[in-house]
Amino acid sequence: MGLLGTLAFLLLRKSNREEYNKVGIEEEEEEVTSGCTKVVNAVQQALAMCRTTPMILLFVPFMFTGVTITWQTSVYITTTGNTFDRRSYLALVGISLGVGEISGGFGWGRISNRIGRRAVVAVATLINAVAFILILLSFPFDATNGPAGELDTTIPSSIYIALGCGLMLGLNNSAQTIVIYAYISKVWANNPAPAHALFRFTQSLAAAGAFVYCSYLALPWILLIHAVLGALSLVCLFRLEALSAGMDSPPSTVDLAARRPSTEPL
Repeated sequence: MGLLGTLAFLLLRKSNREEYNKVGIEEEEEEVTSGCTKVVNAVQQALAMCRTTPMILLFVPFMFTGVTITWQTSVYITTTGNTFDRRSYLALVGISLGVGEISGGFGWGRISNRIGRRAVVAVATLINAVAFILILLSFPFDATNGPAGELDTTIPSSIYIALGCGLMLGLNNSAQTIVIYAYISKVWANNPAPAHALFRFTQSLAAAGAFVYCSYLALPWILLIHAVLGALSLVCLFRLEALSAGMDSPPSTVDLAARRPSTEPL
């Protein structure tokens, strides 16, 4: 095959190299200029979007999903491994998280069509709170930073509780992500790309920050931080639902219309 490819290159027609280089350089310069312009425009749109009320409200849910990613993929699995002796339980907990994510991805969308996004977020937050309470009661407080010593817990540690909590954590994260995507698609229907970019940027920063403080804090403090963020995320999404009700235009247009002085007589 390599020999046939070489022969095919030899059979190619010889072109005018100078003309080709000249045209290629001009096209490359145009592509670079166009690419830089697109990048600048995208950054300007994202910065302008940061000043709108819907995006300000969404920053808290963005951060909550970011710290949730670190909590699920790193801290919770590590805590399970430090609590139980059998390393095979790590894979089972990872599977339970994945099952929760997949089940939520299939189920929350249909449930949202029936009971609404606000109810979905409330149910998911309640599920997450139940998981946090079970984790706090059944896991040693020092299990996040190393092998647990005495299993001094309120209720006996159980792999079944760990698997159930993993399932509930996955359900909550999938619900939060689905609702965020739904709001972005509704509020910025005409131009959702900058909003998605801000979502991923904020989420990544929050995940990195959570990775730092989770390496030093004990389990109760980590759960407290995430519980507070989850409650604030719930409030912000409820407020955003009220603002986005009946909104058919992007927030920038709405904000400009709200700020424009009225010319009608009093």
